[in-house]
Amino acid sequence: AFKRVFKVHNNTVGADEAMSVMDVDAITDKKTIAAELVVSAMLSSMARRAICPNFVIMRGVFTLPYDVPVSHWGSETNKRPKGAQYNKNKRLARPRQPKEAFPGRYQFIRMELCSEGDFEEFLKRQESQCLHRMVARTSLFQVAFALHAAADRYSLKHYDIKLLNVF
Repeated sequence: AFKRVFKVHNNTVGADEAMSVMDVDAITDKKTIAAELVVSAMLSSMARRAICPNFVIMRGVFTLPYDVPVSHWGSETNKRPKGAQYNKNKRLARPRQPKEAFPGRYQFIRMELCSEGDFEEFLKRQESQCLHRMVARTSLFQVAFALHAAADRYSLKHYDIKLLNVF
């Protein structure tokens, strides 16, 4: 995977969001970054304009020269280094300043948080990892409608359909 997604709390709006972090220098094909950003913005606009509610809404994009600190944001092995819940009254030490000798380019994308996570994680939480017939039917319809809407509006085709790409 060329990006990581974190659950973050946005103090300005007082809500949780998803934050995608991508190491631009680690990607050899820079067109991939531009293409993903353009497609994400187009699909996000479909959700914002109520054309198709089945896309994640992007809220902002910015770049920084340093990666996120694992001590505060977590990692694959330690998903919640500062606890499971955000506590606005708890003051935490700021992360250490990165060493200037190792700057990079990191792209951050603020997005709507999908509370159930990706479909693979949702399925793992189900009893016997099995869905009720109506939930499966509804989920399949939402995916099919999203694919149809993207193809109809922008002539987009998705060649990487998997549970990790369904939220």
